[in-house]
Amino acid sequence: MTTTTGSWRHPVIGLAAVALAIAGGGSSVALEVGRTAAPPAIATTPAASPATSAAPVASSPETTLTHGPLALQTVPAVAGVLVDVGGRRLVTDAAGTVVLDPGEVVDAVSIVGLGAGAAQQVQFVGWADGDARPSRPADSLRGPIAEIGLDVKELVTVTIGDDAISGGQVTFSSALGAIDVPIDAATWITSARAVPTGAGLRVEQLEYTAVSVTIGALRDDAIVQRYTPSRHALWIVAF
Repeated sequence: MTTTTGSWRHPVIGLAAVALAIAGGGSSVALEVGRTAAPPAIATTPAASPATSAAPVASSPETTLTHGPLALQTVPAVAGVLVDVGGRRLVTDAAGTVVLDPGEVVDAVSIVGLGAGAAQQVQFVGWADGDARPSRPADSLRGPIAEIGLDVKELVTVTIGDDAISGGQVTFSSALGAIDVPIDAATWITSARAVPTGAGLRVEQLEYTAVSVTIGALRDDAIVQRYTPSRHALWIVAF
């Protein structure tokens, strides 16, 4: 457990809408990790009549990734994001990346499962080009890297250090706006998120400032303190 008092920072570990918090236990899912070679193309020679030319063949709904992205990258980098590539399920590595075979033939790429362990929660928010669909045609992606934007949340407990007081909440200000966090109850709080820029996505680490403490009908200003979410963090708020 990480305890925070006053101004304290801890780096974010690891690295929508679709969201899963994967706790220990539960049924396991077998994932295929790595690459699968594309099936060899079978050449055929259509028979043509001397009097008429062969009719055009309808194009396949599938798209070859030769001119598409060669890799999918989560921002922030998160391991364990499940991605469906043409019906084949892959999972992001420790760097938050899935590498695709450039000649692989697929019809769609989908974000189907998200998770980074029991102490983290991850939410898909959109692609770098602004598309918010978790599933999209493969030929709509542009490479060599297609970025997947995420919000990453950490489980945080806020306390005021007085066991005689139960209930109540602490209000914090942040770049996301004001949030109310219940006292002595573990709460998911966003620690990092993807922010669009002209050059793709960047990671924004979030910081929270204690504003006030409310217990029943009583409200008091908190002593100004800043906090950064981290795994199993304990924030002690004074007022």
